[in-house]
Amino acid sequence: MVAETATESRGRRWANHRILLSGLWLMLLLLAVKVWVGWATRSLSLAATAIHTLVTSFSLLLSVLALSVSTTTKRDAWGHTRLESSLTLLLVGFLGAAYCFLVGIAAEQIGFLEQTSAATIQLNSSVLQLLAGATIVSLGFSLVGHYQAQLQENAMLRFSFSQVLQDAGLMVVVLAGLIAVKVGFVWLDPVLAGLVLLVAALNVWRIVNWQLPSMMRQVAIAPEAIAKTARRVEGVLHCYHIQTRGMVGRMVQVELRLILHPECVAVAPAIVQRLERLIMQQYGPAKVSIQIEQPDLPGTANHREG
Repeated sequence: MVAETATESRGRRWANHRILLSGLWLMLLLLAVKVWVGWATRSLSLAATAIHTLVTSFSLLLSVLALSVSTTTKRDAWGHTRLESSLTLLLVGFLGAAYCFLVGIAAEQIGFLEQTSAATIQLNSSVLQLLAGATIVSLGFSLVGHYQAQLQENAMLRFSFSQVLQDAGLMVVVLAGLIAVKVGFVWLDPVLAGLVLLVAALNVWRIVNWQLPSMMRQVAIAPEAIAKTARRVEGVLHCYHIQTRGMVGRMVQVELRLILHPECVAVAPAIVQRLERLIMQQYGPAKVSIQIEQPDLPGTANHREG
């Protein structure tokens, strides 16, 4: 039963990993389309949505890395390394420069600053159809991903695909604005660009705020405290290999191994659930990864990992 539970957990993790990878691939494809079309049409709103898509792609990338299986000693299976933290800082710096550039051009087009020649937005039916098709695909995939997250009750999937859904919703608004621009409301393009940039800035904060706990590398909870909590659960003989990361009160990620009494191995899932509840009651939101190992018995092989 313990083996079946572990296999099912690994299966869910790999399924979530594939869903996130598919979402990341789609977002990068849409990013390329938006950059290309935005450059060709000189549309500020499309450029702004490309920035928002970049932010969404980065959020998916962080989630993919958080679910990646550890292959070296430099990465935990559930956390981030300094590389992701450094990439986050680089992304924030790049977005700051892009914001200033686009806001300056938008201000010129609206008329707040002097300008010598207005940029003409070049739109045609083929471009609008391409954008409409990309928007429909993005919206459909985001709804599927959000449904899958609700089905599995996975907070990381739910957060990631809520970002994808918001990106698709913004694209619907921008597409409607571009149709209005084509019929003569040229001032809508820089106005929409400003609104999209504001939403993107808020999303950067949300993403960093969500992913920050998993980027923290220091020990969040003393291993002795976790071991003391584990020993309160009936059937637990020993608790060891305890690792904790994150921020207590916001999100803590706990990894540990348990040795159960031989008579309690059959009810291992119930023991795991009780321990998870105790940890969350004491320390707040937590993602708990527990491995069950059988005690060493006379005449049996040693099941403990080194």
